[in-house]
Amino acid sequence: MTRILYIIGVVTIVIGLIIGVLSGSVLGFILSIVGSFVSAVIFLALGLILEKQDTILDMLQSLEEKSKPRLEKITCKKCEKPYTTDYSACPHCAYKPGLYIKCLKCDKKYTSDYSACPHCAYRPK
Repeated sequence: MTRILYIIGVVTIVIGLIIGVLSGSVLGFILSIVGSFVSAVIFLALGLILEKQDTILDMLQSLEEKSKPRLEKITCKKCEKPYTTDYSACPHCAYKPGLYIKCLKCDKKYTSDYSACPHCAYRPK
C-alpha cells in the first residue's frame, strides 16, 4: 500500500510538470507545479505514516508475545489428554489431581489419582 502511495506521489509531480508545460502561460505553469508538489507531499506523507504504522504494530505484537506467560502443558492421569496449567482440573474429563474421594464401600478416603479404591479395590462407575 505504501509503494502505491509513493508511486502516485511521483506520478502526480510528473503530470503537474507536463500540464504546466502544456498550459503555455507562466501562471498556469506555476500553479500546476505548486498543486502537483502539494499533492505529491500529501501522498508521500500518507505513505510514510502507513509505513511507520506497520512498524509500530509489528513492535507492539512482538512485545505482546514476549509478555504472555508461557503455560506449562501437563497430561491428565485419567484420560491422558494434554492441557495447560491454567486449568485446575482437566477440561476434557474434569479430573482434578489431588482430589479426595470417599469410597462408597469401605468409607475410607483416597485420592482421585486412583481409578479404584486402594483399600478395598471398589471401582465406582
